[in-house]
Amino acid sequence: MRIDQELASLMVGKTVIAVDPPCAGEAVAKFTLSDGTSFRLHATELGAWVEKTVASGGLYRSLDFMYRDYGHYTLEEPEVALIDGRLVLEAPDGTQFIGVVDSFPEEDRKVVAHSKGFPLIAFAAQLGPMWRAAFSPKYYPDLCPLELARESGT
Repeated sequence: MRIDQELASLMVGKTVIAVDPPCAGEAVAKFTLSDGTSFRLHATELGAWVEKTVASGGLYRSLDFMYRDYGHYTLEEPEVALIDGRLVLEAPDGTQFIGVVDSFPEEDRKVVAHSKGFPLIAFAAQLGPMWRAAFSPKYYPDLCPLELARESGT
């Protein structure tokens, strides 16, 4: 789908309620729409694309979006905590990214519950959109146990 068509499918009939500046990388801005949809618009000399995300202050329903947003925010290691069924990634400046563990896919819940899960989550978050590399026991044998390996990370 062309970028103009993708933007039209996301935005037509809706109101933009927030535009957040980019934190890093090739992102132009993060848009939040009246229906709760949120996405980042990226552009380089090679083209433009859309990356769906969670509205600022929203709750995450997967590690994928948490990792992506954290990596766009900072490349520094987060503090990781589990508080009342919510996974909290806290950046060094205190900004929090909060996920509802019960709503995570089973594969993500296994990572949260594993004894090596928190160090792996902290490392993956720093990688942002490239987080799958952290789930490769081939490259990170001391960090990623075989039972947590992801197909695309092996």
